[in-house]
Amino acid sequence: MIKLAKSFAQYLENQIAELKINLLAEELSEEAISKNVFKAKGSTAWSVANKLRIDHRFCDPDATERKTLGIPSEQEIRKQLGLGCRLTPEELGELEKEKRKYWSKREKFWMNRIEDKLNERVIFICGSEHTERFKSLTLSKGCETKILIKNWCEQRKGI
Repeated sequence: MIKLAKSFAQYLENQIAELKINLLAEELSEEAISKNVFKAKGSTAWSVANKLRIDHRFCDPDATERKTLGIPSEQEIRKQLGLGCRLTPEELGELEKEKRKYWSKREKFWMNRIEDKLNERVIFICGSEHTERFKSLTLSKGCETKILIKNWCEQRKGI
């Protein structure tokens, strides 16, 4: 995992230099890091932005913001669906389907977090299932948008 993070950091540094990026933003929150949500141990993007002295923004809503937006946590969804810790493939599918219902709200929240920088050069890092959706959202705001890599982990397997 460390090798993958180093490789990703190097990739970001190269893209920032080549594309003259002003802001590095990501689908992550400081809260997720502090609570080790999804095994988040830190932010490679934050480290790279700090090293290169460019702006960085965490864009995913924290628990308070999620509550305001009406986006339940995964634990709340599991409870609502009556799911335990270990899930069958069918239950996992049900959980993912329910989580997808809130993607649009999250993606709009991300957009609001970077909206003041849309006239600048931005790299936004998000999960592969959001890339096309977020691209459509940025295009609807009149932004020139390009997906650099749709799925970093899959891309790395082929190298």
